[in-house]
Amino acid sequence: MEEIVLQRLRKALKLYGLSTTLLAGFLKINPSTLISKLNGTRGMDIDTLCIILNYYKDLSAEWLFRGTEPMMLGTKSPNQTPTTTDFELKEMFINQAREIRRLEMRIFELEQKEKESAS
Repeated sequence: MEEIVLQRLRKALKLYGLSTTLLAGFLKINPSTLISKLNGTRGMDIDTLCIILNYYKDLSAEWLFRGTEPMMLGTKSPNQTPTTTDFELKEMFINQAREIRRLEMRIFELEQKEKESAS
């Protein structure tokens, strides 16, 4: 049973595309500990699985533990990947960077106005 859950977990993590080291950092787990848990050389505990499920909110716990489809919450097809594509993610990050830059410029303008009115 545990090996099947580990296989599903490895499949999901591969889909997300994060390295184990990076994931361990996000989850605040020692990378070697996470690797040995994923490889099955060290027992996978429910706490680690809960942390992963809380981090990946669209990963179905039902799929992880029981294998019932779909893997990703909110998907219609059992084989469908997450709804956000790489292109959409890049576009979203670019838009966020633009918005951050716009807000930085607005803050600068307001600081300048504040300095002028203080003089």
